Amino acid sequence: MNPSKEQLLHAYQWDMKFMSIDDIPLANLLASIESLYPEPARGRWQAALDCIYRLITCELADITWVGEIEENLTILFDSLATYPPLQLEPGYWLELQMYGTEKCVDLINRHHIEWDSDLNPAFAQELEKIFDDYGVGLDKSPLIPIRA
Repeated sequence: MNPSKEQLLHAYQWDMKFMSIDDIPLANLLASIESLYPEPARGRWQAALDCIYRLITCELADITWVGEIEENLTILFDSLATYPPLQLEPGYWLELQMYGTEKCVDLINRHHIEWDSDLNPAFAQELEKIFDDYGVGLDKSPLIPIRA
């Protein structure tokens, strides 16, 4: 069974709380719900790729580019769809990190999200509306299909 919409939104809430304070490695996104997928590694891989795409598309997060990795979202998403999160090369999942934009920080702060918070219904409703407004609603998956 896949995670419920509420479980997925709660994972987004936690990761966005983290990103509102610090960078988070791409490979760590949605780790809290991996065990809820029938094929855990594959399920979270797709969910994390969708998460990255959603948050960047909605201007809630951005990438901290490092080293020799080219700053190109097309190449980034192609690589993330091709190589699983814990594969060491070419390094996109493990070396790159995401951080919350001002829009993310504002959303987290307005809803008073704390580390141990249950899913905040008002936060969840607003986040879903943002996703829908940008055409990347939670009902749309895969946004970029994994290739494995």
